[in-house]
Amino acid sequence: MTRRHQRALAAPGPLATATWNRLPPSRLPKDSDRDQIAAEPHHAMRASGLLRLQRTFGNAATTSLLTQDQPFGAALVVQRQPKPNPVDQAGRALRDFEAWADDEKKLQNVTDKAAVVGLDPKQAASVQAAAAKIVAYIPTMRSAAAKADPSIAALNTAVTLAKKASSLMKSRDQIDQLEAGHARNQSRDAVTQAISKVSQIDAGIDVKGLIKNLKAIEAALNGGGSLGDVIKYLNTTISELQKVRTEADKRADSAQRVDVLLRAFLTVNNPAFKAAPTAKEIAAIKSLLAGGLGDEFAAVFGSAVDYDFFVDFANAWGQQIEAREAMTKATGRPAPVIPSQVDAQTYFAAVARKGNAEVFDAYQSFASAFFVHRGIASVADLRLKVSDLFSAKASITGRRGLVCTGFATMGAEVLARAGATLDGFSVGIHASDDMVRDDKLEEQGHAIARMTRGGKAFSVSNQVIVQVKNALVGPDAIKWGNQSNPLFVGDGRTMETAVDKMLEKVAARKKVLMRGK
Repeated sequence: MTRRHQRALAAPGPLATATWNRLPPSRLPKDSDRDQIAAEPHHAMRASGLLRLQRTFGNAATTSLLTQDQPFGAALVVQRQPKPNPVDQAGRALRDFEAWADDEKKLQNVTDKAAVVGLDPKQAASVQAAAAKIVAYIPTMRSAAAKADPSIAALNTAVTLAKKASSLMKSRDQIDQLEAGHARNQSRDAVTQAISKVSQIDAGIDVKGLIKNLKAIEAALNGGGSLGDVIKYLNTTISELQKVRTEADKRADSAQRVDVLLRAFLTVNNPAFKAAPTAKEIAAIKSLLAGGLGDEFAAVFGSAVDYDFFVDFANAWGQQIEAREAMTKATGRPAPVIPSQVDAQTYFAAVARKGNAEVFDAYQSFASAFFVHRGIASVADLRLKVSDLFSAKASITGRRGLVCTGFATMGAEVLARAGATLDGFSVGIHASDDMVRDDKLEEQGHAIARMTRGGKAFSVSNQVIVQVKNALVGPDAIKWGNQSNPLFVGDGRTMETAVDKMLEKVAARKKVLMRGK
């Protein structure tokens, strides 16, 4: 309802104008800011201010100042700070965790917070406390939704009575006119009752606008305003109040899901965590995880932007649940939270009789669920064996960090168990002449495994199967790095050989450049 509409309801005619004119200034309508100022003593003192007085002048002098009989003394009172909302406290703790994860990403030199290894015990305790605050506040959210029902019922009664009054007003009979006035007063009383009920709705839901609108309607009923407008705005307010109820219920449901997610995160990092999500809780939330629970974080905290780590983790956790289910179905035995090299070999051997589409999907699901790209490869990364990749400690999202060479090596290993043949590895890097001349190959390179299965050639590129013979070269090559720089590609039966071949080509180019000096 706009302010113009509120004025139209509150002062539609002489009777309403007279009513407002009789009110003292303190009861005249005010803007929200003025209402807030008027609700506080002009010389209200916060507890910190009182403490400073006590320390400076002593208790006796402070007591005298607070109790002396003078105009300002009466207004000098201690102003208490409102008790922090538990959900706001939880949100602050989770944002602090996000900041910690971002700092760790930089310290560990990884490109994604999801690749950070090692959960600080203090951060784990903070996330656990945040989950506890959220779940403890859910009954308050549910209560807020329930508190909307009496208000809606009262407003529906107000509409019925306002319609009755409007109908009776059309009669010329004096008794009908009196009855119309009575119905109007009853409608106003129902609105007054609704205002009282709406003001009791809490759980962080802002109902100030609703109350302001209802007070305008109340004034219109009390002052002879148009019943047609009253009925119209009552129905609008009922719709808005129903939205408030829906929002409160949704917020409670969302809080429940966020709590489950936080406990899942703690379980991934500590298998002995006692409050791990139950099978029933996981089943209830599983279908929503692919979206990252962004809507749930927005419903609980007002925005999902500041919680991107947990939104990403929700998606990863959903992938892990689905991948473990697929592993269990294929092998006939429960899959571990973080699969070992033997678990991976067993799984892909179990799907060896499946078609390419199913095997390729199995790899992409497995690789996305249990591995994460952690950034630019070092020389040491280029020499890692499959056993090294699987023995690495998992990140705080339950995924082992790999670079492109690691994905190619791991992919070649597991897909060979599923019946694929390794044709070789290819490693490439885009490098300008200046980069080659100065030995500054800082641009990220890429590596793939070239494989064939059932007569179909394909490439393993990180977590993805690219169905071309060599995804680094040719018209169907993937795009990465600075395409304007020359591409140096090395091929070999092993990753180490492919790396050496690529570096040989870079060295040959450098010789040409140095001769041209």
